[in-house]
Amino acid sequence: MKTVNVDSFKSPKALEVSEGKLYIADRYSGTLPQQFEFPLQFKIGAIILCHKGRARFTLDDYSSELVPDDCLFIAPDSILEKFEDVDGNCDITIAMIAAPERYKSIVIDSKLWDLMMSIRKHPVLRLNPREMELALAYKALVSQALQIHRNSPFNDKVLGSLADAFFYELLNVLSSRLPYMSRPAKRSRGQRVFLAFIDEINANGGKYTSVESVADKLCVSTKYLARVVKQNSGMSPSAWMDEYTMRAIIADLRHSNKSMKAISMAYGFPNPSSFGTFFRRHAGVSPAAYRVLNR
Repeated sequence: MKTVNVDSFKSPKALEVSEGKLYIADRYSGTLPQQFEFPLQFKIGAIILCHKGRARFTLDDYSSELVPDDCLFIAPDSILEKFEDVDGNCDITIAMIAAPERYKSIVIDSKLWDLMMSIRKHPVLRLNPREMELALAYKALVSQALQIHRNSPFNDKVLGSLADAFFYELLNVLSSRLPYMSRPAKRSRGQRVFLAFIDEINANGGKYTSVESVADKLCVSTKYLARVVKQNSGMSPSAWMDEYTMRAIIADLRHSNKSMKAISMAYGFPNPSSFGTFFRRHAGVSPAAYRVLNR
């Protein structure tokens, strides 16, 4: 399976904002750049705006269509399985591309956690005409600032701040659709531990491990970790860890030719038997059967 990173968009149409970190890209007519072959695993965060036509896509397990005034959020590690121009006249803007570190610095925030979980489950946001106009105005402002201040000493800070503001503006729109969400003004210790827990299992790359070992790394008790993770996310630590592990395993089963033994070893299972038991418990079928059904 091919991956998409920042360098994938280095082209005459891509406006470089901050070396190796962030790009604002111009419009693409038809579909995503032709050099891409699906499925694609995004190693970056991306925001796509649709101006005209329709595009049919599958992102992770979510399938839908983009229509005019839609905004599609693609989070790092998501897999875009297809992106098709339905009517032959699709016009999109890849409005923001961020490396994982920059994306993470924006979105891994206790105040934004519910919003980002909502985006993961429902990545399409419908903008009204004024909201789309504002989104395009932000993009135009970044482009103008880039042309004027390309060699200025504070170029990265100016352009990065504008791009962050654009992202937060979209989150404003999303939060207005979800008015029930409250945002604490200050992180508590429990929230900090929860975010550190997410950092740890994300950095672990999906490898199967125990809650006790993660709690030890964070220098907290297993009981305390279980409590704060449940309070901040509604899920137990083991459920979070299993989700990360399953997501990584499923990507390999669907998009690689690795053997069951190789996958078992890659994700830290003591043997293929325990790997099979773990997978069946969560998917309801064996890894081999899942691969046959979903290739």
